[in-house]
This record gives sequence, structure tokens and C-alpha cells, in this order.
Amino acid sequence: MAPGLRGGLRPVGQAPQGAPYLTAAENEWPSFRASIERYAKRLQERRYEGFVSEFRLVDGERHAGTKAESYVRGIRFVFAPLAPESGPLPDRTF
Repeated sequence: MAPGLRGGLRPVGQAPQGAPYLTAAENEWPSFRASIERYAKRLQERRYEGFVSEFRLVDGERHAGTKAESYVRGIRFVFAPLAPESGPLPDRTF
């Protein structure tokens, strides 16, 4: 058994559930950044049915500088299927 991203343990080889949004800092320790990039690439290559993930390299940041951007973009990514609209809001007259 292997842990899934959601829902407890799942049989090995069964598609995981979830929508992970992964980030790494551009100026991260090289070996740590490489491991995150390998993991993100592996998730994409496996093409699990119904499973989506996204990776973003946060420009100009180091290890702890990615938190705010990663949280905001991750929330937008995960909830994108539920968002009623996207893009700029139309002007309103108050």
C-alpha cells in the first residue's frame, strides 16, 4: 500500500487523487530544487487519469521566499474548476 494525496492508503499502482501545486525557488539549494523538479516531472509523466498537478519555479526567490506566492497560486489552481469566472472583473458603477 502507498499513501495517496487524499483519502488514506491506496493500492500500489492505483491513481492518486488530488491536485498538487508544486513550487521551488529559483535560487534554492541546487540538489533540493532538483529533487522537487524530478518529482513534478514524474507526476506529469505518469499521466494518471483524472489527476492534475502543476509546477512553478518562483523567480528570484530563495528557500523561504516562495511561501506567499505559492499559497495564493496553489489555492487558485486547486479551486479553478469551481471558479465562476476568470480574468479581470468588469467595471461597476457605484
